[in-house]
Amino acid sequence: MVRLMHEAARDESAAEWWGRAERVGAGAGWYLFETLPIRLYNLIIVLLRQPHPILSLLHSTRHLPPPPRSPSPVHLHPIVAHLFQLPPSPSPTPLTALLDPLHLARLECRYHKTHLFQGRDDRAEAVGRLLGVFDRLKDCQPGTDQFANAVRDLSAALPGHVELKEPIDTTPSSYAYHLLAALDSLKLSSEKHDASMAHHAPPSRWTQLWPRLVFLPLIAYVAARSLYVSREQIWGWILDAKETVRVFLISWVIEPIMDILKTIRTGEGEVKVVSPEGVKSDLDSLERMAVSLAADKLKYTPEQQAELGSSIRAGDLTAVLRIYEEDIKAPLRSAIGGTLIRTLLIQVQKLKVDVDVALSGIDKLLKSQELTFAFVGVAPSITILYFSGSWLSSLWYSGRGRGRYGGERKREEAWLSLRRVEHLLLAPEPLPPLTQGLLVLSLSSLRTYGQTHLPVRTRLREGFLEDVGYLEDVSLQRGDKRLVVQRMRADWGTVLGWTTVAGKA
Repeated sequence: MVRLMHEAARDESAAEWWGRAERVGAGAGWYLFETLPIRLYNLIIVLLRQPHPILSLLHSTRHLPPPPRSPSPVHLHPIVAHLFQLPPSPSPTPLTALLDPLHLARLECRYHKTHLFQGRDDRAEAVGRLLGVFDRLKDCQPGTDQFANAVRDLSAALPGHVELKEPIDTTPSSYAYHLLAALDSLKLSSEKHDASMAHHAPPSRWTQLWPRLVFLPLIAYVAARSLYVSREQIWGWILDAKETVRVFLISWVIEPIMDILKTIRTGEGEVKVVSPEGVKSDLDSLERMAVSLAADKLKYTPEQQAELGSSIRAGDLTAVLRIYEEDIKAPLRSAIGGTLIRTLLIQVQKLKVDVDVALSGIDKLLKSQELTFAFVGVAPSITILYFSGSWLSSLWYSGRGRGRYGGERKREEAWLSLRRVEHLLLAPEPLPPLTQGLLVLSLSSLRTYGQTHLPVRTRLREGFLEDVGYLEDVSLQRGDKRLVVQRMRADWGTVLGWTTVAGKA
């Protein structure tokens, strides 16, 4: 049974390769390009064997060896069918089918994939039949008719079984004879299976590598030559980029952050609209001007002058305004010999003091919000650094993570196996042999993935294999197993990147 499961897993892996080539946008085209030399070589060899090679291109000759049969009805010209390894049709289409080679390449990928999945299903069905027979053997006693019938059914469950002329009885020699015959039939069946599936195997490693081996050195040479010719310009770009980064870090990141630290440490920032000394000097000048005018015009005593100074500091210019009101009654006389000009200049000084006081209030407001302004000023540069660092980090860790846990391809295969388990658990009882065999194959694939690609002595590996063990437990109900599948999706989906691989072709 291990051999059958190995063959089924190998067929499934090859079928998935063809499936990716068919699904991916450039996969079929790249496959067509990789196999183009072999196709042309085989076509030339076939045409040279024809009696009239030129005429064979124009007519549907029957001398071409037909490719293997296909389960899908495609109608192609024999030349086209042989070129793309597809079956010809009794009513073939003209050679204009070659105008759409990508469609033909996808047909070829689908053709191989269908055959490989059919081979996998045959092997999985045989595994399911063997499991049913093993369950019967556990309940039978050797030497009984039930045990003999189970041994006969065991040999009949194997693929490629040949009916033996000698009937089975309850003797050990008869058991051994039928079991040895079953093993021989299994060996012959495996050989036939390998021979038939070899035609549907993916291209060899050298076939897939030759375009890279041929064109990558040429591309590398042209790129290196272009870089060498433009080395001075490229070096200038590098220096400009370096200087830009340096100035950005110093002027827009480091210096603003140092100013913030200085403001937090000393409480003194750089934001000042007006100095307190300037406001005080203007107010003192206004007081002296008003007191001098009151002493000259109104003959104030020292006590009245001190009281007027206090009023001026409080913003009250009533005495000066009274003088101004008297002077404005005779403006020409007051302008020539009076105090009109002095009162006007005092009011101008008062306006200047008011402006200074307003600016001082704005200065206090800015002072209270200085940290806020400092953080707002540095926020754009910090945002640029954050997104740049996040992008570089994601680029670095995504590149490092591609090979983690077996790589993206193995993680995708594990996701497909878990998805198939969830689908098969919905099948009605009793499970047919094919369903049971596919279920065993999928669980074996999950266990192999966990034992091979997950890190040893980690909770990830232990928890994953423990969940697989729950799915393998025959005593667990199907509803409970579906809950285990949902838990595996929730627990391991993010770690293994199943959400990412599921969205890719």
